[in-house]
Parts: sequence; structure tokens; C-alpha cells
Amino acid sequence: PAQTKSSKLSKSKSSKTLKSKSSKSSKTSSPTNGLTPKPTQSPIPMPSLSVTPQDPTIIDGGEPGQTYLFDLLAESIPPNVSEVRFEWAGLGTTGSTVASVVNGTAETTFDLSSVQSGPFEISTFVYAAGSTDELASDSLSVRIAGPSLVVTPPPGLTNGSINTEYTFTLNVTDLPSGVDNVIFLSTFDFPNEINLNSSSVVDGQAAITVSTSYPTDGSFGFLWGVRDAGDPQGLVLGGSSVIVIGMESTRSFTLDSCGDSVQSNNTGVGSAVLDTWDISAIPNGVTFNIKGDFTGTVSSLFNIDYPDGQNRVFEAEPSSTFTASNVFTRLIQSDQFQVSTISFMGGWSYEIQCGEIATMEESGEIATMEESYSKSLIEEVLREAFGLPPRKKEEEAI
Repeated sequence: PAQTKSSKLSKSKSSKTLKSKSSKSSKTSSPTNGLTPKPTQSPIPMPSLSVTPQDPTIIDGGEPGQTYLFDLLAESIPPNVSEVRFEWAGLGTTGSTVASVVNGTAETTFDLSSVQSGPFEISTFVYAAGSTDELASDSLSVRIAGPSLVVTPPPGLTNGSINTEYTFTLNVTDLPSGVDNVIFLSTFDFPNEINLNSSSVVDGQAAITVSTSYPTDGSFGFLWGVRDAGDPQGLVLGGSSVIVIGMESTRSFTLDSCGDSVQSNNTGVGSAVLDTWDISAIPNGVTFNIKGDFTGTVSSLFNIDYPDGQNRVFEAEPSSTFTASNVFTRLIQSDQFQVSTISFMGGWSYEIQCGEIATMEESGEIATMEESYSKSLIEEVLREAFGLPPRKKEEEAI
């Protein structure tokens, strides 16, 4: 890892400098002046952290859905630190654990998996237990093999202006052989206006550009996707984000303790609402639970971003209630998270709480929703938008 290498180079350079000064001092000293050269001291090594995959194939192309183990090793930990807290975030997952320090080192192992293909960044940190002071950090770039759909510029937009055209490029790459044509989907106000564009595949990739503008302030849902034009049960990829025009629908909430739950309701203008939650008062390492109620007539999307860049997507079927426990872990590195709710037709509300989901008031039929990085829930919303039937039951079980 780059940090460990930097530490070693710093140590080597420092040793050379000290040796040079000591040599010079010895040369200029003489028995007649009575000076004695001062003994040199070795520099104190800086703490370092390294993250290493047990299966290195994930670096260039891991398998979708497979669980991969990663080893974390912290070295040169100060003698006064007896325990450390490790944190990691990647592939839509967060986690943390406490480990004992033995002879200046501590280690742990964590696992990640994703059904989503494409490149991902795994970020890791180590802290002295009970402290917010970072000792060291490291990151690792990995890739899950398979087609990926990238939107540029990044589709999350805030403080947009009315009557201004915004253009996005949808680019799908690494398509398998046999996919000759694809159909792109884009909608900025689903289901009122759905744009479908066909494109030929060249060298395993295809791309289109889409544009929109808004006459009023508000928050609006942007849903995009691509599918194999020749197979209704084949490839479907996509994602969603919120476009905020003005500041009218951007709201702030605070969760003060794990004994409380805080509710957010749909009061925004447009098809989406973007909420920012302050969790600075919540202890590190605590997990969060969410309950949502949707009265829409079409499927809606519920997106959680924590820490920045680690997105989890939930699908809410029409007129349904869902609960999800242990959605993410409170990390030292970030005191807030964002929730974007895209409910195109109908109202909604959701509750945030840390602790056991059983303490939440439950009503109606409860169905636990898996994260999209364990099961591609957003695919069913896209299939609905494409006008495709739900994926076959036997295929879901595979």
C-alpha cells in the first residue's frame, strides 16, 4: 500500500540525514575542544494500515454475488494504544469492529459482496478505540466483472436553475457477446414521460445523450437504464438519483439518540425529496434501521447514501410498508447521511432509528427488503418502466 511505502521511504531518508549530521559532527570535533558527539536516535515509525484481498481476482474482475474476504493489518501503533477501531466502506456496505493491539499491531478480516458490476473503491481506516483521531488509512480499487452503465456528469444535481438545459451521457460497457442492440431508458418524471432510445452495440459498448430542463423549483427523480433489445428476460441495468432545482425540497433532520425515531414525510415539490440527517450524537459502531410507508400507485425508490459514495437502494411496491435493519453502521469518518426518496405517484413517509427494529411501531404487512447490492431490487422498477414482465420466479431463486 502507498502509505506503508511512504512510511518506509520517510524512515530511510530520515536515517540518512541523521547519519550525515553525526558524521559531520565527528569530523569537526577534536580532542582539544572537549566536545562529545551526541548519540543519534531512531525516528519513531508512523502507524500504517494495509487492506489486502484474500482472493486477488477481485482486483481485476470478481464474480457478481460472490463474497470476498479482506484482511486489515495495522502496524506501528503507539505503545499507549491497547485497542483500535477498524472501519471499512465499499460495494455499498459499511462496517466496523474493535481489535486488541499486540506488540504494536492489530488485525481483522471483513467480507464484501456485490451483484452490481463495475469498478468500486474500498476505503479503510483505523482509530484508537474511544477516540476520533485517525491513526492511518488505506484504500483499494476493485472491479466486479460484467456490464456497467455509467452516467456523466454524475447525475446527482443540487442548486440547479430553472429553464436551464442539463445534458447527461449514458454509456454501457463490457456487454457480453451476443448483445447486438440495446434500448436505453431515461425519465425525469416517471411515469408521465419515459424516453426509450435504441442503439447498436460496437465493441461491447453503446452510448446516448439525454437532456432536460425544469420550469419550476423542486426535487425531481431521474431514473435511467439499459436492456438487451433482443431478450425480455436478459440484461437490465440502471440507477436513479435526485435533481434539485433551487433549494425548496432539500431538508435537514437530526437524530439525537438511539431511543428515538424521527419521521420524514413527503412535502416536497416534484417527484423526489432529498433529506440530510445529522447523526453526530450517535455512538460509533451503532447500526441503523429504517421503516417506510408508500401509498404510490407505482413502485418507488428509496436511496441511502452513507458515507458519501456508498449507495443502498430499496424498492417499495405500490401501497406497501417495508422495514430494513442494519442498513449501515455509524462510522467515525462521517457525521451525516443522505436519503433520497423518489415516489412518482403518491405519498410516503419513513422513520430512522438506531438499535433494534422491533422497537419501532409496525403497521400493515411488513416485508424486509434486501439491499440492492445483495439483490438488484432496482431492476424490477426498471423492468416496470421498460414495460417488461417481472423476472421469472425460477430465475430469482438461482
